Amino acid sequence: MRTLKRNLLIEFAIVSLCLFLPFVYMKIGPSGYAHYGPSVPDIYILGGYILGKDTSWWAIGFAYKFQLSCILLYLMLSYSAIKRCANAKSGVFLQIFKLGLILCFPPWLFFYQEHVQNNSDCADLIVYPHIGWIAYLGLVYVHARIYFQLRQVKKAHGI
Repeated sequence: MRTLKRNLLIEFAIVSLCLFLPFVYMKIGPSGYAHYGPSVPDIYILGGYILGKDTSWWAIGFAYKFQLSCILLYLMLSYSAIKRCANAKSGVFLQIFKLGLILCFPPWLFFYQEHVQNNSDCADLIVYPHIGWIAYLGLVYVHARIYFQLRQVKKAHGI
């Protein structure tokens, strides 16, 4: 049970860190500087925000708030799993629900990134993945470990 709680705390820490880590870096290309001038900022899509874009436009505002709310939901579910560490049945359910959020993140981020690119007329954006993906892969690994630990606890208790 001790390693399960430790893994749940590690998962919580990784997700908390993901709020502030950049997942996508979009560098303004040469024609973007020619069109907008030298002061145009590069774009970073963080876990909980976007830098370099006007967030007052409804679509960008909705997208970053939706992503932030999904990550905060994941954090709340992780906190709930930590508090219910001894209850394997609800723990497995929470892990399955969180798995759904984990699996939806890459397609969502691809969709988000594509639409940011399409909204940046003449910016000639060059897209690079960033450090947040390493945290995401770590989260997937820890999540899988927790799930299998909960299954073992559930099997041992005959639930």
